[in-house]
Amino acid sequence: MDVFRSERHKKVDYRIAHFIFWPLVIVFVAQAFWQPHIDHWRCKRIASELEQQYGLVVRFGDPSEFFVPPLKAQKENPDIGFSIGHADEHSALTALKGIRAALHMYPKELIKKYLSAVFVTGKIIIRGVEGGGTYFNSWIYIAALEEFEQIGTVLYEQNFHHELSSLFLKKNNFPKIRWHLANPPGFKYLPSKIDVIHAASEKLRRDPKEASLWFENGFVSDYGMSSMENDFNVYAALAMTHPDVLRNLMEQYSRIKAKSWILVDFYSSLAPELGAYLASVGLTERPGLSQVHQK
Repeated sequence: MDVFRSERHKKVDYRIAHFIFWPLVIVFVAQAFWQPHIDHWRCKRIASELEQQYGLVVRFGDPSEFFVPPLKAQKENPDIGFSIGHADEHSALTALKGIRAALHMYPKELIKKYLSAVFVTGKIIIRGVEGGGTYFNSWIYIAALEEFEQIGTVLYEQNFHHELSSLFLKKNNFPKIRWHLANPPGFKYLPSKIDVIHAASEKLRRDPKEASLWFENGFVSDYGMSSMENDFNVYAALAMTHPDVLRNLMEQYSRIKAKSWILVDFYSSLAPELGAYLASVGLTERPGLSQVHQK
């Protein structure tokens, strides 16, 4: 009697298992099929939102499909050793979320003045070196890669702030002399653009154990030692994404404080809202005014 009952229970268990298993398989397969389409739709929604809010051209995916004049419709330019790849929809979605968060930190009119297009691409290769982003005139390129997924949107926020700060730097009268005076006596950035580009290579980066030496000399990253522009970029990205980290470094290192105040002055001159933000996160006491005589 117990044997028959056991057999019946086994049959019921198998039926239940089949009832649970196959629907799960169907859901998994359906999700794998539809997810790229869903991600693509969500990318288009965010891109459209940013285009309407900021008057930008926002493109993602295949580079050959999103170039607009005056650039040619191509994804490689062998003359300058520059090539960009195709971004998959899921990575592009994460990148666009980060870019949206970064854009919301700036006044709309400021963005419209300096930026006209954002391109979310796959790998960006410049003279053999892979980068997280770059810019050209008033266009910003952000590399969206699967390997960045674990870091999340904050990496893309940081990369966007990094590149945007170059547009601000190039199109304004930046106080270069003040910046150079904040460096150690006799310090010189790398001599050529090729050297600066290769400084981005992970293989050439310095040992993080040396960070205290960078800080003492006024650099928040070893990458910042390559050029004044890169130095400014990493300060700007840190101020906009991790101001608490920059504030702590300012309290310990006088050269980092000096450069941070130059950044605050410069950004405050671009828009009062930026000065107010930098004051709200503790990077200055008096936004919009010179920090030279602050105690």
